Amino acid sequence: FFQAEDGIRDLVRSRGLGDVYKRQRGTEVPVVLDLMVHDIDLILEMVDSPIRKISASGAKMMSNTIDLAHAHIKFESGVVANLKSSRIAQSYVRKIRTYQKDLYSITDLMIPQIELYGIENDAKFSSNSKSQKVDTNDGKKDLFYEKFIPENKDALLEEINHFIYCVNTRSRPNVDGEAGSNALDIALQLENKIFLNE
Repeated sequence: FFQAEDGIRDLVRSRGLGDVYKRQRGTEVPVVLDLMVHDIDLILEMVDSPIRKISASGAKMMSNTIDLAHAHIKFESGVVANLKSSRIAQSYVRKIRTYQKDLYSITDLMIPQIELYGIENDAKFSSNSKSQKVDTNDGKKDLFYEKFIPENKDALLEEINHFIYCVNTRSRPNVDGEAGSNALDIALQLENKIFLNE
């Protein structure tokens, strides 16, 4: 229910979902189940494709559970997601980077804002975009840049209101039990791979 999530969903095409960074909370459960599971859920919603391969690494530093985790998820569609979660990061950061041909985006879910860079001025850019000439292997091209700032809303209040709406109208929620179960299943697989690598 972060407002920037709606914008970033539209930017993911065939390949190139990038990094998600998250930071500290409690130490009673591994960081994969505490923090990363939420980003896994978001990625599974954004990328409508089966997973081809997952790998993970991590370490214990502050507790008896995994405090640092890095996951690499490759989808059949070619999208690659790199997730990083840490309890010991210097500052609270939650970003998603997407990479694909001629388009790069940085979504900051905490501010929230989306920065978009592209070689082609397609429908993703508005008339407010800026451009500059850059040298490429194919000669000079225009590099377009635009910053989108979604309406800042209370994410928790939006989630509660959506839940009440779904109960009252018997509608399917944005994130249902099946989606949560799928995210948890991937998180547990990642956690097991980290334990096997210790």
